[in-house]
Amino acid sequence: MKTLELSKKYELNLNDPRVYKRVAHVLDWCDIYLSSDWNKMVSFKIIDKEFGQRNSDLSKFLRYKLLHKLGSYTPNCKNFGKLQLLEYRINKEGYDELRTLIASITVETNKNSSKSRRNKLNTVIVQHSNSNPVSYIHQVQYDKYKSEFENDVFVYNHSDKTGRDYHGLQTMKREYKKEFWNNVGYSYDYDIEACAPTLLVQYAEQLGLPRIIISNIYDFIENKDAERLRLATLLEVDISTIKQIINALFNGAILAANTQCSIYELLGYDLGKMITLQQDKFVTGLRRHVKNAWNKIRRHLKINKGLQKKWIRGEKWGIYYNLEKRVMNVIYTKLDEMNIAYFNEHDGFRTKVELDLNEIEKEIEEKTEFKIKIKGGERGINNYNNNNNNALKH
Repeated sequence: MKTLELSKKYELNLNDPRVYKRVAHVLDWCDIYLSSDWNKMVSFKIIDKEFGQRNSDLSKFLRYKLLHKLGSYTPNCKNFGKLQLLEYRINKEGYDELRTLIASITVETNKNSSKSRRNKLNTVIVQHSNSNPVSYIHQVQYDKYKSEFENDVFVYNHSDKTGRDYHGLQTMKREYKKEFWNNVGYSYDYDIEACAPTLLVQYAEQLGLPRIIISNIYDFIENKDAERLRLATLLEVDISTIKQIINALFNGAILAANTQCSIYELLGYDLGKMITLQQDKFVTGLRRHVKNAWNKIRRHLKINKGLQKKWIRGEKWGIYYNLEKRVMNVIYTKLDEMNIAYFNEHDGFRTKVELDLNEIEKEIEEKTEFKIKIKGGERGINNYNNNNNNALKH
C-alpha cells in the first residue's frame, strides 16, 4: 500500500478511489492556476472548493504539501471585498513527491484492479501522464467553457465590492495562456501599459496636484523595465518578485524588517536586502511621491472624514479598481458598438481581430481624460483548425 504519513492519526491512502481522485484533481488544478516561481492571488473560497474543507485531514495534508502561503487570513476582514485573497505559490518539493506517487499508483492499479470506477479514473490519469501536459490542460479548460466559446459570450461573476468581473480563465497560468487563446481564436492580446501607476498619477493630477511632487511616478512609468531590472540585480531576486514589491509600494506598503511586512517576506526575511531597499534613492523618491498622490486623493474623497489616520485595508485598491472600470467600460462599449467579441482580463482584453489602438486611446481620453497607452495585439500562431497534438477537440 502506498501511503504518506501526515500525523499519528492520519495516513494518505491513494488506494482509496476518493482520495486518489481528490489528489489528482488538486494536482491538475495547481498545474493550471499556480506556479512554483511566482505568487498568485487566490480567494480562500476557491482553495476550499478545490482542496476540500479546511477541517478535513486530507485537505490539511494537501495544503501543507502543495502550497506556500504569503500572509494569513484575518477574521471578518474585508480584504478586496469579501473575497479574502492571499498570495500562493506551489511547494515544488511536495508537488513533485505527490506527482511521483500518483504515477506509481496508476501503474499498480492498472495491473491489479478490475473495478470499473477505478479503471475509468486511471484512464484519465494515464492520458494526462503520457500525452502533452499542456494539451491536456488546454482541453480541460476548453471543455469547461465550450458553450461560451461557441457563442463568443463569456459569463463573468461580478463583484460589487471591487467592481471587477471574474472568470475562471483569467487565472490560467501565463505559460499556458498564449497557446490556449491562439487555439480558440482569440489571438490578439491587449492590456493597458503600467495601468495602476498611470491611473493613480493622472487622477491625482486631475485633482490639482502639481506634477513636480509626483514626477517620480512619471519617471518610473517611463523607465519601469530598466528600474525593475536594476532592483532585481541589486537585491538578487527575480523580476516577478520586484513587480510584486513595486505593486505593494504603490499600495502604500511599509518597508520594515519584521514578520508583519509582506515585502520583507518577499525578500526572504533578509535584513541586508531590506536595508538596501530602504536606502535606495529611487525607491525613497517613488514612495514619497506615491504618498503625495494618495494624500491628494484622500482629501478629495474625504475618506474616513478625518476620523482615522490609516487607510482601511483594501481601500486603495477599491479606488484603483473604480478608475480601471471607467477606462475599461469605454473600451468594451466601443467593442460592442463594432460587434467585436472580446474576453475581459481586468486591465486587459483579448479579441479575434486586430484593433486600431489609436482610435480607442483617443476615445478613452475624450471620455475619461486619462491618457493611456494600450500595448499588445501581436498575433500568435493560430492552431485552432490544426490537426496536431496541440489542437483542441471541439
